[in-house]
Parts: sequence; structure tokens; C-alpha cells
Amino acid sequence: MKFHSPKSLTVLRAVTGGIWLLCTVLLLAPKPWILFWKSQISEEISIEFSVSHLCMFGTLGFFVELSRRQWDSLTWLHILVAYGLATEILQHFIPSRTCSVLDLCQDCAGAYLGIHLGLIVKKIYGRFANSSIHR
Repeated sequence: MKFHSPKSLTVLRAVTGGIWLLCTVLLLAPKPWILFWKSQISEEISIEFSVSHLCMFGTLGFFVELSRRQWDSLTWLHILVAYGLATEILQHFIPSRTCSVLDLCQDCAGAYLGIHLGLIVKKIYGRFANSSIHR
């Protein structure tokens, strides 16, 4: 299957939409850890959640870059940063959630790293697909 065939782009866009929806639920749920654990979060586990924004936005940025056809990477980076800012503002109004500048910085860094990782994968795949050995 070609990387940018209509079928592969449809699958990538569906995966990207699912990840975007999951991120929205996790970012805006009052207690998102309840989806995975039934009890309260201990202090040790909450420290591990401090990089969750970086991982979520990195994954989202990666799949957005792989599945995009319109707009350029910089536009999508701005869209993801605006999405991160919107979720942080909305978290201020959700019980047991707080608006955090550190989380917003992790959102921005994750989106940046994810988009650039996607660019690297596309560049490597392009070289691999165009090599005469694999034709």
C-alpha cells in the first residue's frame, strides 16, 4: 500500500481523529485517571502524569503530520497550540482540574516534536519508497 494512497490516508485520518477525540476526553474529564484506575491517584503516579501532555500532543502532532493534505506543518502547529491553549483554559472551569502554564508548554513542545518526527518519517519513507532496490 502506498503511503499517500487514498486508502492509507483515510485510515490515517481516522486514527488521527480517534486520537484527537481521546486527547479531548482525557484533557477535559474531571478525573481522567478513573478511566484506567478505580482508586485515587497517589503522589508518585501523579508525578508520572506530568509528561502526559507532552506524550499526547506528540502523538497527535505525529499523526496530524502523517495524515495532512491541506495546509503546511506550521499552520498545523499553530492549530495544535491553539487547541492546547483552549483545553488549558477550559480546565480552569472543570472541578479538580487546573489551568497550568507548564501543561501548555508541554502541549506546545509535544506538538512541535510530533510534527517534526512525522516530517522525518515521511522523508525517510520517501527515500525508501524511491530507492531502486524496492521497486
